[in-house]
Amino acid sequence: MTRVNVAEIRRYPVKTMRFDVPPLLVATDGASAVFGHDPRRLRPNIVIGGVDGLSEREWPGACLRGSGRAARVVGPCR
Repeated sequence: MTRVNVAEIRRYPVKTMRFDVPPLLVATDGASAVFGHDPRRLRPNIVIGGVDGLSEREWPGACLRGSGRAARVVGPCR
């Protein structure tokens, strides 16, 4: 059985109090291979396949798009 996790971006009214709103953590299969870790270990919101090595390090400032939504890439997770 294959389990698929889906991240959904929602817009909430400004008046809503939110306490658990971390940024999205995006992992790639290329970085996982370089580091030798299963990407699920990082507990990412999104895993992107088909990425060579650490090429996502060139993504800051870019925009990830999918399912009519977009997210700006800020930088690597420290």
